[in-house]
Amino acid sequence: MSLCNDLMTQISAAGISAPPTGYQLCKEDDLELANKRYKLCVYCNGEPDDVRYVQLNCEGSLYPAVVRESPMMLDTADGSGAGLNKISCDERVKAFAYSNASTTETHLDASIVLPDRRTLPDRSAYAGLTILADGQDVPTEGEFELDVGTELRITGPFDLAAHYAALLGVRTLDYKADGAKWHVEIDPNYAVMTILRNHDVHDTRFLFAPPH
Repeated sequence: MSLCNDLMTQISAAGISAPPTGYQLCKEDDLELANKRYKLCVYCNGEPDDVRYVQLNCEGSLYPAVVRESPMMLDTADGSGAGLNKISCDERVKAFAYSNASTTETHLDASIVLPDRRTLPDRSAYAGLTILADGQDVPTEGEFELDVGTELRITGPFDLAAHYAALLGVRTLDYKADGAKWHVEIDPNYAVMTILRNHDVHDTRFLFAPPH
């Protein structure tokens, strides 16, 4: 599992088949996940504050996207500033992840050992998850301070758990399930997730934010 600091795009699950009136293609980005190339089209109407729509591989449904600042950007609880944003994307921390269901599409159980002291953001939108800090429940509302070395365990529906982990700065997950090796990579700019099974692409899709 790797951590890095970046912006996270919040993708809504309400897809549309064509750009809204006044929207046109304004940007194309090339994405690389797990050594595979993808294309992402961005549609806008020229107004900087309006919602942009994104489309994976420039085909299929379009989804509204809002860029939000990751909690990784926040100062640590003790005000030292020595937060996770000091960790490079290539640095590994003591962590593991695994699936406890028969398929990776349904359930994820991941544990992260935090390399520094930090404050978790409000998780009220993630009520479908079970989140434990050293075996104790994390409050479902409000911020929650965690000390260095805390083992944070995230359990719940796969996409929801992966999205929360991504907001915390997790960019890759590796685990074994169903007799296979699974690898998940997340693009932090457009919330695109690709899943590999035994080094072959199993699925690539947007990582949807939970409803608010």
